[in-house]
Amino acid sequence: RKLYPAYIHRSPSGTIGVSFADLAVMAGGDTVEQAVESAIAVLAAHIDTMLEEGIAVPEPSTVDAAMAAANADPEMSEGFE
Repeated sequence: RKLYPAYIHRSPSGTIGVSFADLAVMAGGDTVEQAVESAIAVLAAHIDTMLEEGIAVPEPSTVDAAMAAANADPEMSEGFE
């Protein structure tokens, strides 16, 4: 089992988004609960597809590395400290 760092954010329209930078996967919902449930399903489907196609699944970033990447990206860094 691998645990990938997730970024939870709110779009300007108010939708809650969840992003997994290690896999370029995003999901969303109207509430945090909906967004997280969607993110789990989307991430699992994405990894299953990668495995079916013979694509190597990357190791998860460490939390420190994920935070550093988020802070380096102006779109992601808002609210990260």
